[in-house]
Amino acid sequence: MKDKVIKGILLTVVFVLAVTFVIKFGAPKLLKAYIQTGIGDCSKIPFLCMSPQEIQSPFAIDKTCVQEFIPLKFPKTKICVPKGFKVVQELVKKSYYKKRKPFIPNR
Repeated sequence: MKDKVIKGILLTVVFVLAVTFVIKFGAPKLLKAYIQTGIGDCSKIPFLCMSPQEIQSPFAIDKTCVQEFIPLKFPKTKICVPKGFKVVQELVKKSYYKKRKPFIPNR
């Protein structure tokens, strides 16, 4: 009986050590291979390998377009949107859950 308990504990320890070894050393390579097979790599999608730029490009706003925007006011927000856009403010006041009958085990 003691041999089975010791054998079980040793197998558990070896299994845990094996899993931690795979996670520590194999996970980055497995993750990289998974991403390359799924969405591709730098040669397929160059955007994935770009680094952020420190220089910000100036953003020009056309004044005539801004004058055509329609101002909208909500209780907590003001927004200006172009013509043709639909704006909806959704306020969730109550969460609705499906009512379940209480579980009563057979006696």
